[in-house]
Amino acid sequence: LHNILLQNQDSALFYVEKSYALAKLKNNTYDIFTSLVNKAEVYKHQKKHLKAIEVLKMANELPITKYVNKSRSVNFLFLSGNYRRIGDYKNAYYALDSCQKLLDKDNYDEQAVRMGEQETRFKTQEKVIENLSLKNKLQKTQLITYSILALLFVGILVGILALKNISKKRKIA
Repeated sequence: LHNILLQNQDSALFYVEKSYALAKLKNNTYDIFTSLVNKAEVYKHQKKHLKAIEVLKMANELPITKYVNKSRSVNFLFLSGNYRRIGDYKNAYYALDSCQKLLDKDNYDEQAVRMGEQETRFKTQEKVIENLSLKNKLQKTQLITYSILALLFVGILVGILALKNISKKRKIA
């Protein structure tokens, strides 16, 4: 946000304002949100904490749709830091608590997604095992059927040869 060696926070504010204007022009709420958070960080570095709090509250009112929980939690974390710097520990605690709740919710959501993925994987494996079992059963049934047909064929062939042999023995005798 600024050049640490030169302490050029004014030029940082200039570029953040340009970023904000461009995001507003595109009507991109997420970019507007990030520009406002960056602007608040510049104000924090300039030790204008009340102005930073005001900008962060404006950012919090935007209806963002991308990375909602993470973005809002970062915003509350920055709010907490600015409140702490001006000595408003009650609001600092509230903002920090809100930050933690959003992070917990985000973790809960991630865990729910992972559990859903695990359940899907488990069901898939279950189906694979069931399919293998059915395939194995089908192979056994086919083997038994072909074995019976082969024995029946051999039995008929032996019977025909036996009849031919008996008829030859009768002609000879």
